Amino acid sequence: MKRLFFTATMLLAAVVASAQGILDRYSEPGTAGTVFIPKGNKAIGISGGYRSINVGGEDPLSGDGYAILSMLNIGNGEFTKYNVSPSFSFFYADDLSLDIRLDYSGYKLETDLKLDLRKYDFLDKLFGDEHNYTIASRSIKKNSWGVSMALRKYQSFFGSRTFGVFGELRMFGDYSKVTSCPTKDYVKETYIDPETGEEETRKVHTSETNYLTEQERVSNIWSAGLKLAAGVAVKLKDNSALTVSIPIIGATYGYTKQHKEDTGSNAHISQFNISRDIDFISIQIGYIRYFTAK
Repeated sequence: MKRLFFTATMLLAAVVASAQGILDRYSEPGTAGTVFIPKGNKAIGISGGYRSINVGGEDPLSGDGYAILSMLNIGNGEFTKYNVSPSFSFFYADDLSLDIRLDYSGYKLETDLKLDLRKYDFLDKLFGDEHNYTIASRSIKKNSWGVSMALRKYQSFFGSRTFGVFGELRMFGDYSKVTSCPTKDYVKETYIDPETGEEETRKVHTSETNYLTEQERVSNIWSAGLKLAAGVAVKLKDNSALTVSIPIIGATYGYTKQHKEDTGSNAHISQFNISRDIDFISIQIGYIRYFTAK
């Protein structure tokens, strides 16, 4: 126990000493006063991101897809997420900019989620002869448009004029439209249970189409909030830079109104979210072109 305590104390001392060394670098002459981007500069830029996940079985006839655990089967599906954002920035102080950005984002999800029932023959009478019972087979599309404003603070990395870090606080508002519809049609079939003699019903897969628009759901979403992000910037020789930013924490309020085509009914939901984890899915890669102040 004493050895463990001594080791922990030594590690803590090493971390404190290393941190003090890093802070000392900024107090050395010629490092603390390095300006990464001077006051008066203007910049135009573009940032974006892209993600794609494809899941499918090697044998297209079996449709088994990719299995998780013992029963859950993703089936055959595809998820694609993308976004692009042009922006304009003005540096009203050294390394401090006001950024205005237009945002477009969207995703497309094709899902064929199933339960693999081959180990559970007694469920055949409930789900029919299909050993892969479909839980959800839907096509979902989302398109979102918005505008945002951010305050971004740059800091030279150890006095470098090429490498820098930054943090930003962004206020945003956007509108989204989500359409969702099933890609497989099911009907209820009545049969007599041979063991009990009672009449039972089960769902039977009858057809597969591109989109069953008569069962379409349309959601209109309005949202607004704040996001805090951090990132790195690398200056290029032609007075431009590449940036990578990662959202860290955010607070968002959203209101959604949904219309169901098959029933003609409407519903709504309002929600408030605070995210505290680093969002690696929303990593943004950007390119900025600076116009040097005269």
